[in-house]
Amino acid sequence: MSILGIEPDNAGRAAEPEVSGKWAEIIFKPDLMSEDQITIGVCFKQTENGVFHYRLAPSLDKLCALYGHDHMEQFRFLLDCAKAHFSAYGDSLSLTPHIIIGWFRPACGVSIDEILESQFERMVLIARN
Repeated sequence: MSILGIEPDNAGRAAEPEVSGKWAEIIFKPDLMSEDQITIGVCFKQTENGVFHYRLAPSLDKLCALYGHDHMEQFRFLLDCAKAHFSAYGDSLSLTPHIIIGWFRPACGVSIDEILESQFERMVLIARN
């Protein structure tokens, strides 16, 4: 609403980014010999404090169609290890050659959750219905 031709400060502008940092894919390499790779999550590292945030696919069960049932227990184990590792160490230590963090790229948004959700929906095909 404007009064006497005075526009509000935020008229016609998008919300200012409140969070900035860099994001990357979390990549799963089920077979190191074949060099297959699947994006299983995304991460975000804040600029101001370096805090690491991540979101991983809840399951890798869809990989059963490609790799068979024999490997699913190992895939579940690796996903559980990744969750524990990223919670404890962020991106400061390497986990395994099977799960890596891709190239970081700049990102900013209204919230960390908004950035993670947006990138997750776009990049993590294995989590789609």
